[in-house]
Amino acid sequence: MFKRSFAVTFVVLFATVFAQSQMTVTGTAVDVVDGKTVVIELPNGKVRAEMMYIEVPEKTQELHETVIDHLRKLVVGRPVTFRGKQLLGNRTAGLLMIGEVDVAQQMLRDGAAWHVRHINTGQDEAEARTYETNESDARSETRGVWSIEGMKTAWQ
Repeated sequence: MFKRSFAVTFVVLFATVFAQSQMTVTGTAVDVVDGKTVVIELPNGKVRAEMMYIEVPEKTQELHETVIDHLRKLVVGRPVTFRGKQLLGNRTAGLLMIGEVDVAQQMLRDGAAWHVRHINTGQDEAEARTYETNESDARSETRGVWSIEGMKTAWQ
């Protein structure tokens, strides 16, 4: 029990320090929790990393499982870099990268997510334009969430 308690305490402490300092860590993506949250294994434990600036289909929506499978294929088993920006309970939100690829942008480009506009999130304007371009390209090609007529965004 002590080992488990220590591990949980370490992860919470690490996540708090990580989020406050906007640290960047590199590890291996080992699991996908939902369509925008990944578990990253680090040398000293694991961290739940949620991608900022996107939303994905909820459990009750079409494509929910498809999006989770898509993210799993993109990241699991691969080295990732994560820059935490915000602590959200039991996970940290930030930017998830595979090499030079922003995974959230890739999810938008593939039609697996919707962009949460920078007005609501504080996202940098230039970065928001790039996200919007990726989303727009997926929409014009009717990919993923854009292929289902009348599908509402997760926040609707």
